[in-house]
Amino acid sequence: MDLTVEPGADRTTHLIAERAASRVVRHLRHAGDTAAAAGRLRVRLEDGPEHERILAAQAPVDLVVLDGHGYPDDRRVGRMRLSSLRSHTGGIEAPAVMLGYCWGAEPPLIDALAECLCGPTAVLACAGSAPYERGEILLTELLLRLARCDGPIVADSMYTIMSATVDAARAQHARRHWQRWRALLLPRHL
Repeated sequence: MDLTVEPGADRTTHLIAERAASRVVRHLRHAGDTAAAAGRLRVRLEDGPEHERILAAQAPVDLVVLDGHGYPDDRRVGRMRLSSLRSHTGGIEAPAVMLGYCWGAEPPLIDALAECLCGPTAVLACAGSAPYERGEILLTELLLRLARCDGPIVADSMYTIMSATVDAARAQHARRHWQRWRALLLPRHL
């Protein structure tokens, strides 16, 4: 479902979660609505069947956000194995991915994601538990920064934006612990 009808939006992002994770979907919708109101940003929330979520993750957009519940031992988010984001036709094309779920920056999940990338990719993820409220704060700030960004969106520029997003969250919400959130730059794998 599109959260905006912004004609001529410069930037596009897909927010992806299982419909069963209703609290996650609610937080994604709120962050997307808030950022989309700033303009220049087309936000699509995909919470449908797994094959639709996979297609949304593989779309040529500026940012893909995967959220839900992270399971490092099984290398999955919710019921979806991260390996399903790679297929014979390709993988994740976006130059940036935010993993809003717990343990997203842990090696099993980062390694699984890296195997699905079509090019260098900036990643914003949490190494540990990721409370909904913090993820929403970071996502909203990240989307607003993406909407204001001029020039081409590539992995290096998104890495800079993601690092600045975490720094801004630390400054604006100093009482919360942000040290588990980090920006990473992953090389092309596919």
